[in-house]
Order: sequence, then structure tokens, then C-alpha cells
Amino acid sequence: MTVYRRFLQEPPRIVMSVSGECAAERLPKFWVRAGLVTHEGQVVEGGVSGSKDLEIALARPVSFCKIQVMKTTKQEKVPHFRLRFTVQCYNEQSGFLDVGHIFSHPIEVFSHPTYLRQAAMPAPQLVHIIPDHMDARKDTRICIVGDGFLNTGALRVTVGDSQVHMGTSDLRVHTSKCVLLTIPAGALGLCGTLPVKVSNDGKNYSHALPLNVCF
Repeated sequence: MTVYRRFLQEPPRIVMSVSGECAAERLPKFWVRAGLVTHEGQVVEGGVSGSKDLEIALARPVSFCKIQVMKTTKQEKVPHFRLRFTVQCYNEQSGFLDVGHIFSHPIEVFSHPTYLRQAAMPAPQLVHIIPDHMDARKDTRICIVGDGFLNTGALRVTVGDSQVHMGTSDLRVHTSKCVLLTIPAGALGLCGTLPVKVSNDGKNYSHALPLNVCF
């Protein structure tokens, strides 16, 4: 099956820090290498391509804007992947040395034909909203807790008649059990109890949970 070679819609950003006092000019040069691993931590060979090695400096974030995921979870027969970012330093005697690594949240990758053929992905299950009330005059960050949230790029959240799409700074899949949503001040324009629903594909929506909105 042809792999859907897609750039990550929100490029991963890495920031390096050190504990204690350390002069930045005394640090060796560091690089970060991006790779792909299974949910069990096994390396997926050829899992990513593009600009997967970036130089990084202390307290200066770098973004992996040009890496592509080249494998699908169905191909590898795993429920999800994680991106692994390995920090390396270089010296003339030993070359590149791994000094640590961090992992992304789980991601699920589909092939392009599968993504286009799929009529509707399973709707997530919602459990509760934290907090379950907000002042419409203020920016409010809420966490939608449940199960089955997929980081596909097609995820949608509706609050009353308002809809938020993946790919904006207002919506992020934190894990398969948590979605983070920022509702800007004045975005709703209504007062009362509004239904909140979530869809993984913009077609098949979950049941609604109430969000109490006041002015």
C-alpha cells in the first residue's frame, strides 16, 4: 500500500536546557536527531525522512518543519508510533555521542488511500470536561477527557455552533485520552449550557457533554 507521505501539521519543537549554572559558550555543539519508534520503543527503520538532524543551542527552540513520516501504523502492525528525538554532542576524538532522548505523544499514521477511502472513523468516547464552565469574556483553556482521540489532522471539536479544526493553535491532541482546547474570549457569543462534541474525521461525532457558559 502506498504510504501517505505527510508533513506533521504542527512541527515538533525542541528546547534544550541544562541544570545548574553553566556558561553557554563553554558547552560543546549539540544536534538533535529525529526518528520513529513503535509503541514498544522499537526503532522503525526509514520511519522519517527530510531534515531530521538539526543543530540546537541552549534555550533556543528548533522546529522540525521538514520531516515526513514514511511508515503507517498498519504497515508496522502497531497501534501507534512515537517520535524519538535524540540529543547528540560532537567532539573530535569520539565523533557524535548520544547524551539523551525524549519522546513525543502517540501518533497514528494512515496511508493516503486508506485515509481517503475511510467513510468514517470511530467517534471518540467523552467522559468529562475540565473545567465544565467558563466566562465567555475571557480566554479559557479546557481539557476534554475521554478515549479514542486520533491525531489525524482531521479532528474537530464543536462547542454549540462553533467548530475548531486541528492545525490551529487553539486545538491539540495531548494523548488518545485528552484533547486540549482554547476558546478565545468572545468566540461563542452565547450564554447558557452548550453541547461539546468531538469527531476524529469531521463526520462521525461523539455524544455531547455540557459546557456552562456565562458572561
